[in-house]
Amino acid sequence: MKKNFYFLLLAALVFGLSFSVTSCKSDDDSNSNGGDGAITPDEVEAIDNEEARTAFRWLCILTDAENFEEKWKSESSTWEPTIGVVSTKSDNTRIVVVNDLDEAREKFAKLADKEASEIGKTLTLNGGSRAGTLEWKQSDEGAANIAVVTVKSKIIPHLDEIVYCTEEQVGDNAKASSMKGTAYYRFGDVIRDSQGYYWVCVRPSFAPRNKKECSAKGDSHWINIFNGSESGGGKPMPSANVKTKWNNLKKYNYQTIKLPTALKYDIDHIGNLLDLIWAMLNPNDYKDCVFKRNWPALGNFPYEYNGIRFVEQVCDLWGEPYNGYTIWQILFNHTYDEMKGLKKIIFYYQGYSWTSGQSGHVWGRSSTSYGMRGESDKESINFVKDGFDVTYYAQSSNDMVYTSRFSKGGVGRWVVRYAKGEDLLSKGQKYDFYKNIAGTTDVYNYNKEMGITPGANTPAQMENDLE
Repeated sequence: MKKNFYFLLLAALVFGLSFSVTSCKSDDDSNSNGGDGAITPDEVEAIDNEEARTAFRWLCILTDAENFEEKWKSESSTWEPTIGVVSTKSDNTRIVVVNDLDEAREKFAKLADKEASEIGKTLTLNGGSRAGTLEWKQSDEGAANIAVVTVKSKIIPHLDEIVYCTEEQVGDNAKASSMKGTAYYRFGDVIRDSQGYYWVCVRPSFAPRNKKECSAKGDSHWINIFNGSESGGGKPMPSANVKTKWNNLKKYNYQTIKLPTALKYDIDHIGNLLDLIWAMLNPNDYKDCVFKRNWPALGNFPYEYNGIRFVEQVCDLWGEPYNGYTIWQILFNHTYDEMKGLKKIIFYYQGYSWTSGQSGHVWGRSSTSYGMRGESDKESINFVKDGFDVTYYAQSSNDMVYTSRFSKGGVGRWVVRYAKGEDLLSKGQKYDFYKNIAGTTDVYNYNKEMGITPGANTPAQMENDLE
């Protein structure tokens, strides 16, 4: 599709056809920020030389040439690169994840306006004084990438390199011994453990490590949400995780007060879940945040894997029934439309004992948009005045309460806990990132829905469902 798009576009430029191109962006969201720079017939006529057409083609593939036609005549106009994702080593290096050398050649061939078979081990493209040069160099076998394109361009000054690599080569810990193939679980997958609790995958096992994330490849990461409901997913919070105390105030009839406590947690992965929910509730906002604000895509993955179409696919499949309820209802006790009405989500992940009769503390992590994670905040709770009781947010084994303080002023509240994949195994079982977690049941599995066989494909092949 993209090749035909550029062929028609270049034909229009060469022959001066009188039609307008509504956008110069690539069909592939990973190559574009979504800017719509409409090209009028007059502007098409104005681009009447090879250097200008080359520059225009590169801008369409490497950037969001928004308002391109208004700025083109200015010698000082520049554009920011949006292809791939920013490298952790240099802001001027963009990483493009591909399956193999053939796919890397196909992508570069679009820049060169050539067939992929014409792309050898080295190739230099000269676009003239403003567009500059692109120098392709295929890497040696066993290198940390497949190919590197050196960029020298006045119109894209903040792009020095484009690095094509496989998913296994991404990250600071990329080694020949890195995990190969497609992991069984993906971001947003849902399973039910042997005790009946539902867990959401917030980091797949093939995720590359970075400097902040020390968890090794080969394990997945999960969050369990206590929703205080009977909507298929309602499950009592374990008694060990509920701290109970009387308020010791006679005039309040010795009200029972409760806090979640001793819950395992990981604030980064709780933040991943917050981002996942907001991305599904507001996919266009998610895309804008990744590209226009230059924020990482879900779970620090390349946008090719967790892009807008992936998010929309997960969201749609979460809306399908499982045992009579949608996943939204199972996890949150509310429909997708009800969730859309939220202005803020808070996940409480830990509570501490109190020293006085009517107050205590609970830790929460909040979000008001994709990427807008509030720092973990220890909230002081006055139980008598504010009435915080964990049974309003999650069922307590001591007091089965099926009401949920879902939204007060547009704020959704839930108690959560964290686990690694190996923590969810049945006793005596071995964790295998190419198979389902032993003793659990798949509720929703993206790879299965997309017809991807774990262990048989490279991770980058998951991009196929985005084409």
